Amino acid sequence: MNKAQLKALEAYLALLAKNSAAASDYALKDHFAQQLVAHLGSEPPTPAVYRKAVGAALGEIPEEYKKQAVQVAREFFPFLMSDLKGVAQIMQSGGYRGFEEVSAVATQTRIRSVPDLIAVAVKHEHAAAFAAARGTYLKALRERGLDAASIALRGRLATALMYLCRDREFTPEAYRTAIDRVMSALPDEPPRQFFVQVAREFYHFLRETPGAEQGIKADVRFADQEVFA
Repeated sequence: MNKAQLKALEAYLALLAKNSAAASDYALKDHFAQQLVAHLGSEPPTPAVYRKAVGAALGEIPEEYKKQAVQVAREFFPFLMSDLKGVAQIMQSGGYRGFEEVSAVATQTRIRSVPDLIAVAVKHEHAAAFAAARGTYLKALRERGLDAASIALRGRLATALMYLCRDREFTPEAYRTAIDRVMSALPDEPPRQFFVQVAREFYHFLRETPGAEQGIKADVRFADQEVFA
């Protein structure tokens, strides 16, 4: 995220924080805006670049959230483009205070945090290759002597990464984007360091790297599992 993108995101979120009708709406809009920024890369913002980022972000969002995500994309665009007239029009309309359409499913399963992401991810039917890699990873964790709680936590984080990489070609760049999206939602450095370690371990299983089990650091644990619960 470059300085211009950060400034635009902060301005958009500041408007929502002051005027959002519900904290849950703010959290969901924050989540979608972060996804858009993650897909923008370092290219100068143009309508074409933004459309590409929106398309990529929508590809990662469950069907029941897509209408809400499109609304966020419309709202965030003038902030990103420093379009003061467009920002003023959004403020005058007042539509940013909530969502134009909220489905019953979305209300029940909103993605506000890493635990919400995991809850959605575990219900998703993942590609066979991803599921097989996760199974091999969990088996390796057991063979390294990790306890059940530690294995379950690593398994949940692996599932979240699988979900964020779904429906696209699996590349190092796509994996890094998935990691960045989770990192931005974690509260401080300890859970981030643990998550990065798990991501590194799981990556080699996804790539079917020979000796992938050697990258497992069994002594790296994270006690506060509620962060990822």
